[in-house]
Amino acid sequence: MNRLSETTRKIQYHVRRERAPGISMRYRLFGFLFVLVLTLLSFVFIILLLTGTFTAGLREAEGFYSNELKRISSAVEKEYGHVSASAVGLSSSLSQSMERFLSEKGLSTADLPEAPEVLEELLDREFDRLLFSLEKTGASGVFIVLDATVNRQAESAEFSRAGLYLKNMEPNIISSASPTVTILRGFPDIARDRGYSLHAQWDMEFMIDSPSHFFLPFEKAKEKARPLSRLYYWSGAVTLPKTSEDAMLCIVPLIDSSGNVFGVCGYEVSAMLFKLKFIPDSSAYQRIFCMLAPIEDSILRVGSALFSGNYDAFGVSGDKKPLFIKNQGRLLYSYEQQNGLSLAGLHRKIRLYPEDSAFAGEHFAVSILMPQEDLGRRLALMNIRLMALCALFLLAGAAASVFIGNKYMSPIMKGLNAIGSQDIDSITRTNITEIDEIIGQIKARRAGKAPLPDDIFTDFIGRVKTLTPTEKTIFQYYIEGKSTGEILELMYISANTLKTHNNHIYAKLNVSSRNELSLYISLMEKSGRLSELK
Repeated sequence: MNRLSETTRKIQYHVRRERAPGISMRYRLFGFLFVLVLTLLSFVFIILLLTGTFTAGLREAEGFYSNELKRISSAVEKEYGHVSASAVGLSSSLSQSMERFLSEKGLSTADLPEAPEVLEELLDREFDRLLFSLEKTGASGVFIVLDATVNRQAESAEFSRAGLYLKNMEPNIISSASPTVTILRGFPDIARDRGYSLHAQWDMEFMIDSPSHFFLPFEKAKEKARPLSRLYYWSGAVTLPKTSEDAMLCIVPLIDSSGNVFGVCGYEVSAMLFKLKFIPDSSAYQRIFCMLAPIEDSILRVGSALFSGNYDAFGVSGDKKPLFIKNQGRLLYSYEQQNGLSLAGLHRKIRLYPEDSAFAGEHFAVSILMPQEDLGRRLALMNIRLMALCALFLLAGAAASVFIGNKYMSPIMKGLNAIGSQDIDSITRTNITEIDEIIGQIKARRAGKAPLPDDIFTDFIGRVKTLTPTEKTIFQYYIEGKSTGEILELMYISANTLKTHNNHIYAKLNVSSRNELSLYISLMEKSGRLSELK
């Protein structure tokens, strides 16, 4: 049996060459390898989807925003808490010092509105204290505003208040010897006597026609007796009167030992100082920026906000329109202005007041933002790169399939071409065992050394004789080249019955298929022994 099968395999090639052409081995191998590459790529693609690789850019952005927000909001809370505590301490020391001075003059704080002659001297005595507190706190400005005016007869006397405002023009440099400290408000002689210059927008007195700034805590202190730590107030970003400079003000009332409120004091955090201290990391997102703004429900009040970062690139601060917070069901929020500007980012409320503060109902939020289009562009770019890698992998797989196919098939095709050549004796070894064996057999037959063994046909003829009459009839139809449909019509049997007979025929003749059966018939026809099968 083994000999028969071996011989059959060796000569199948010649029979197949006589049949109609099909798909070549080269293309079959390439197709197999390419399908394998596609399968692997599909598997990798599914893994990427399941592991969230295609959304990794969004998760990366969310992580970046979250870390930056945590860092900056903590820094803002710490810095503003420090300024708040310093303002409370400054109010206490100023109140005691000025009450003592007035007592030496035989006056009380309640007498200030009627004693304009002592205002300059009173403020002059506190200059060094203010300058020292400015250095110590690191704010961009420090001020005193008294509930009194020098010229009570002036038309603006109702809203004009005497005071002293020291402003550092370079808030990253704090030094008592620094020429960057100027006098924004106050008596000019106080500045000249100490060698300090007046600010370009200097005015002698404060205008307090906007009660929400300087005198809101003043009024709160009058309403109800509270500790100073519960009376300080943080304004939103305001434009200082008669200037173009924005700043947030921490304002604390001045209260004497009898509980009389006679003014306010506090510190300034300018827009420049905020920008210098709270810079977001822009290494990954160039137009990212930070914003500290009052928050009400789902609205950020941009008009009262301070900024840091590259916000000027698209003018968020210039429009001053509020930002509406949307899509709060996901980690990254969407922020929209009425002008159509859309931002992406995160925000977090910060604590500027104790729970029992007079201003505990007012809230601020730190936001880390960037244009929505920038985030979308970055996420799209990351996914495009990932898809490009997949496409590159596919192209590399196709190229590898072609290379391996050619590498593998070249010696096989060389051997097959050699078998079909007339000058087979001149052919060298292909180093493919099966091909070299066939070539050796053909050479041997041509030399008359290995004739086709007759026992192969004798064995096959003997097996044919074991067939039943019905099986012989079907076998004869196969010899005649009848199709399956023709056999079913001639024998009046079903397809399943024919299949059963075929299985019996194949088993008895020791063949595996009709193709192999046809091969034997063809061989016997070529050898002139076909008549022995009838």
